[in-house]
This record gives sequence, structure tokens and C-alpha cells, in this order.
Amino acid sequence: MINIDAMIRKEIENGYGDANAQSKVCQDLILKAISTSNLNRKLSKCLSVYIFDDPSMRENDISGIYRRLSMVFKDRMYLTNLRSRDANWLGEDIDVVLNGILEFLDSCAD
Repeated sequence: MINIDAMIRKEIENGYGDANAQSKVCQDLILKAISTSNLNRKLSKCLSVYIFDDPSMRENDISGIYRRLSMVFKDRMYLTNLRSRDANWLGEDIDVVLNGILEFLDSCAD
């Protein structure tokens, strides 16, 4: 079983502030989950480019990231673009992928 609190404490010991430690652990857990799935390379790149490397992202905990992604994933234009034949480079059902990401984040927040 993963001890998220211990992971956060370790990151704080490594010099991260509390909020940044929480965010880093969340990102690490998401990337670990992705790395063990069959979507690892494609989804990892997508999350990095469009979420984690976004300089406007100010969320600093799992709940904030979950709220932001929930909002983005409900945006009609965003969904239309994802569902286009040219944009769906994941080759997976978009709703399944987006719901999987949100379910995973929700489980991390508990």
C-alpha cells in the first residue's frame, strides 16, 4: 500500500514546501500509474505538455488539480477538439481516458 503522507514528508525533507510537496507527490503518483499502463508514453506526454508544464497552473494540491481538470474536461470546445480524428492521437475512447484520470486523482485525494 502506498503511504502518501510518508511520500509528502519525504519531499518536505528534500526541501519542498508543504503545498509543493503535495503537488509533486500527486504528479509522481499519476506518472507512476501511467507508466504501468499501456498508454504510458502517449498519456505521459499529453499530461506533461498540457497540464504539468502549463505556467498558468497555480493549483498546489490534489484537490485543486482535480477541480481544474474536471473543469477542463467539461469544456465543450476542449472535448470537441479531443474527439476530432486528427487530435485523438491516443487512439483510445476519450471519455474513458478522461474519466480514468479523474477517478485516479479522486482516489489520491482521499
